[in-house]
Amino acid sequence: MKRDFDQVKFIKHNGVELPGKSTELAGAYDLTARGIIAWYNNDNSPALDSVLEEANKNFKNGKIISFQPGQRICIDTDLQLADVPEDFRGDVKSRSGLALKHGITVLNSPGLIDADFRGNIGVILINNSLVPFEIKFNDRIAQFEPRVGYEFEIVSTDTITQPKSSRDGGFGSTGR
Repeated sequence: MKRDFDQVKFIKHNGVELPGKSTELAGAYDLTARGIIAWYNNDNSPALDSVLEEANKNFKNGKIISFQPGQRICIDTDLQLADVPEDFRGDVKSRSGLALKHGITVLNSPGLIDADFRGNIGVILINNSLVPFEIKFNDRIAQFEPRVGYEFEIVSTDTITQPKSSRDGGFGSTGR
């Protein structure tokens, strides 16, 4: 249910549009590729600053990024959080089509955006496939889901409260 004060305010950089939904009932807002923040090779070595700078310049001028298998890349969205409610939490999630058809996922999915974060939103992608994947400027690369968070008190205890249901194990113990 929407509350009167539920707004996520962004500062838009470099002419980017606000995140939008692909359909009226979509569950999240699309984030687009606008620049490169960091790039790591499949051997965990970062791209050299000069290489990253040149790739970023070329990308912003219309050149396609060829994102190799095993590489990780942090894509800039040109969106910066300006103001959100104190109970705001934002999830950055993979796009299902990119994940299924191309093996491209948000690496730390869901990426969490805290209410006190005010930097540009970056999306960490990984190429899990065996083939290169091309990213173009303004491609939809991830989804943003604003939500309300709850505060919990973290306490220590020496007893385990048994749940109403019974189960043993985890990691698939209730089925495949």
